[in-house]
Amino acid sequence: MADWRHTTPMQLLDSHLNRLPGTTRAYAADLRAFAAFLKADSPQTAVEIIVGAERGAARRMLEDFKNASRAKGLSLATTRRRVSSLLGLLALAHEFDIIPWAIRMKLPAADPIRDTAGPGRPVVERMIELCQQRDDAKGRRDYAILCLLFYNALRAGEVLSLDLRHVDLSAGDVLIAAKARWDRVRMPIPLVTRRAIEQWLQHRGDAPGPLWLSMQRGEGERRRLTYRGLYEMVRTLGRQTGAKCWPHALRHAAATSMLNLSNGNIGWGLALTRHRDPKTFLAYADRRGMAMRSAVELLAGGRQFRSEPPTVEN
Repeated sequence: MADWRHTTPMQLLDSHLNRLPGTTRAYAADLRAFAAFLKADSPQTAVEIIVGAERGAARRMLEDFKNASRAKGLSLATTRRRVSSLLGLLALAHEFDIIPWAIRMKLPAADPIRDTAGPGRPVVERMIELCQQRDDAKGRRDYAILCLLFYNALRAGEVLSLDLRHVDLSAGDVLIAAKARWDRVRMPIPLVTRRAIEQWLQHRGDAPGPLWLSMQRGEGERRRLTYRGLYEMVRTLGRQTGAKCWPHALRHAAATSMLNLSNGNIGWGLALTRHRDPKTFLAYADRRGMAMRSAVELLAGGRQFRSEPPTVEN
């Protein structure tokens, strides 16, 4: 039986979802899917059901949920995240002494990200041109956002969480809420981004609050741009260039472009993307398996070689 004396189901749920915006959105969606699977009336009810079950019953729920997700044709990566999210919830319940047991499940490894190239630098530059052609607040805002997403390879959540107080144009820095970091991290921005933000601030003004304002203001509110608004903005600009694009795709494009400019030097790419594990960044360095293709051809031909595996031009 679950012991809710010290931590309520809502407190457990809040602690589980106290993460970066992108992770919170994904985990909340996973809990809604799990609630639908259990036919529960809410994620909180679903949490009470699985945490209140015996260990074997909870393990069975996770196995059935995993199989149901796969049966719907969801990707292995999505299924892994759904189950891992619930495992994390149960681990947190164990740490809070709500339950005396924990569950470990071995999940199959997901395939590497299929599309790591992004839309390509020419497409991003065309998207920037489309913003520059507009002489209004939305054009200035969108231009500055694209600069941060591409030239600094920032994640969507890192851009959206910026307030005016996090910008120091005199120093050429912004303070971002970086992934897996408790405190904000100082991030240098190039001159082109600094000027883009200056142009946006001429429209926005110097009032405290969110740096990026929604263009759909209600009753004079200065509302923060949401992820949905950002996604639609990037997708629309991408469509106007004939390309499929979303916010994180610009980070992919930045990493790929950096590899091309540095002749495949992974060190420059790691400095830009801030990946701690080089293995994560290698997905950009060997998209479409081109290095593997060269390796098998060389081996089959029995030729000696001294060069490094090739990278792919954008």
